[in-house]
Amino acid sequence: MHEGLALAESLDHRYTLMIARLVPGFTYSEGDYPGEAMPTLERGYALAVSLDVPYFILVAASGLALAYARAGRTNEAVQLARLGAEIAGSSRSWWGSGRMAVIRGEALLTAGCVDEAREQAAFAMETSKARRERGSEAYTRWLLAEIAVARGPADPHEAEARYREALALTEELEMRPLQARCHLGLGKLYRRIGRLDESRAELATAVAMLREMGMAFWLPEAERELAGRVDSACAISLTVTMPWR
Repeated sequence: MHEGLALAESLDHRYTLMIARLVPGFTYSEGDYPGEAMPTLERGYALAVSLDVPYFILVAASGLALAYARAGRTNEAVQLARLGAEIAGSSRSWWGSGRMAVIRGEALLTAGCVDEAREQAAFAMETSKARRERGSEAYTRWLLAEIAVARGPADPHEAEARYREALALTEELEMRPLQARCHLGLGKLYRRIGRLDESRAELATAVAMLREMGMAFWLPEAERELAGRVDSACAISLTVTMPWR
């Protein structure tokens, strides 16, 4: 990727340079490197806008929205996610792919826009089913689980069901990064509803997978959740075994 970018810069070919910026930037935004994604996608987005290429504006806006959301730049994230949704909604072509809708949905959910995130999840499910994009469907079911958690604890069974559906697809399709995030989500959910043994198992699996894959962005959260679950279990044990406290 770096060689392609260097070649595009040496030739000063803006269209090639735009693609050379967007491909690694979009990959970073999906994965574990929001800090690296932002400057790369920002340059790619600026080129897409200057060249007036709607598809690449959509790609850049979606990826950059997620990178900004993870970095806490929520206002910018929401604006770009809405721009991507507007472009996708105006076209019936493959521009509105389910995977990018999930990315916008995750950005909106991270920024606290739960209802808009659900709209993107619905769009993602529709397009994923229609085009038989099973990987996108797995991501969509994970996003629906996260949305159910964000809506509150009234019905944890919905969140659990969506995580389990996503997990089944990730195992079948060997999507290990998303599989680890499903285990993390289940572990957090189980801890909050008092199913502590199941929480420990899910969180331990998530931590092990994230460490193995070097996914440093989510690993600290998983480790904190696992440590918190252990602390909660110890507190319960002390209360039971030492009632005089």
